[in-house]
Amino acid sequence: MEKYADILYEKLLWMIEKIRDIWSFAKDDPEDLMRKIILMLIILGGATLVCYLLEIILELIHNRRIEKKLVLLEILPKETVKIKETESLIKNIHSLLLNTKWRKWLYGRPYMSFEIAAEKDKIKFYVKIPEGYKQMLEERFYSTYSDVAIRKIEEDYIPERVWRTPRDVIVLFWNLITYPIRKKRIQWKKNHISVYGTEMELAFHHVFKLKNNRDKDLLASILAGMKDLEWHEKVVVQILARPLDNKWQLNGRSILEKFERDGKRPKRGSDFANFFSSLGEQLLDEINDELEQSGYKKSSSHRKTRMERKEITVASEKLLEPGFETVIRVMAMGHFRRANKSRVKAITSAFSELDKENRFKRDFILARRLFYSRTKNRRIYLIDRRNILTTSELAKFFLRLPGTELLDEFQDIEALRIKEFAPPKGVETQKNIIAVNTYRGKQTLIGIKDQDLKRHLVVQGKTGSGKSEWAKTLMKEQMERGRGFMLIRATWKVVR
Repeated sequence: MEKYADILYEKLLWMIEKIRDIWSFAKDDPEDLMRKIILMLIILGGATLVCYLLEIILELIHNRRIEKKLVLLEILPKETVKIKETESLIKNIHSLLLNTKWRKWLYGRPYMSFEIAAEKDKIKFYVKIPEGYKQMLEERFYSTYSDVAIRKIEEDYIPERVWRTPRDVIVLFWNLITYPIRKKRIQWKKNHISVYGTEMELAFHHVFKLKNNRDKDLLASILAGMKDLEWHEKVVVQILARPLDNKWQLNGRSILEKFERDGKRPKRGSDFANFFSSLGEQLLDEINDELEQSGYKKSSSHRKTRMERKEITVASEKLLEPGFETVIRVMAMGHFRRANKSRVKAITSAFSELDKENRFKRDFILARRLFYSRTKNRRIYLIDRRNILTTSELAKFFLRLPGTELLDEFQDIEALRIKEFAPPKGVETQKNIIAVNTYRGKQTLIGIKDQDLKRHLVVQGKTGSGKSEWAKTLMKEQMERGRGFMLIRATWKVVR
């Protein structure tokens, strides 16, 4: 080995001599030249770090701006579709939200959230998306799920906070002191509940694929862990997805080529770590090449097993599909931490059905308040964590809605029980309103013509179904227009 060390030392001196011949300022002695090279490397590294920090700051500004413009939409399901159709919907959303090249520097990288929220006797489905994409998302959603209803929700279903703060203690103490003067009711805030949650991440490198079974989704297994909640419990499954350009695919191909060449299975890591890792590997490759030219023979190449060949084939198929940077959060709230922990464990175990070349693992959460804040604000990470899933992988649980079988099995699901129909043409009016039609989130006022008002109108229905309120609205409008009317068998409440 001393022989090869001498060869490497000679190569290093030869490289320094070449640098001295090329650069005019490098005519000094080797020690002075080495100091200048180190100084240049420090300056280059500092400039790279500054650019990296500026990129993070710009990403932070764009993400906070996107968060403020997110709108919450509730989805009332009625019928489901095949997983292949859901996959097509996700592909359309990928092209809708993707900002490439200069657009991502000016407008950021938009993302969306698909959420399943459960409380006592209620299971609801939500989508949160930037307001500018709301109409386009609804059109694509209706083209896939034609029988669903989508409506905008003004108030978020996740509470603003669930912990008592020092301010609550100060307010309580102040109310106790000033009670003889102000006579203000003293009440301790009852907003302290236990929160337990986790994030699901890929256990191995993102080029390896999850199980691809297009005949079964995870929705039934997830909903099974969200039913039979107590009055104080709430469970949220949140899936954030941000579309990526083809850089991850190009990077994945080079990783697979190296895996196929060297037999070294790629490890999971961030872009920052992978950058320095690849830099070190390139340096080692250069050293190995120099050693081979000098007579040192490298050990024989790794012979791949049948399982490794299958992994490479399946991973190559994954790199052909569009990808999303994905964050999966599962959160349970309630008075008892042990019950919350059991809920989270039951839901996360459903994702084990996707185990194959890759699988999900639970990330241990230490900062519970930070986790709650991220879930509340639908906050995605500034630096991609390489938790990349393709459209076929996401289609099993992202934007999946229950069908008739699941609606019958889980009666707590808030669903569209009555099919919506589009209103007939020419019935929209602002006079003599007798009904309101709601179709695909749009409300249409339906009225009756003036000549038809001269006929008798008979309203039938059970007690409490709203007959009196319906008649009161129509009759009040006629009074305001200076007309008369007759109401037969009216209740005293309507007359009053």
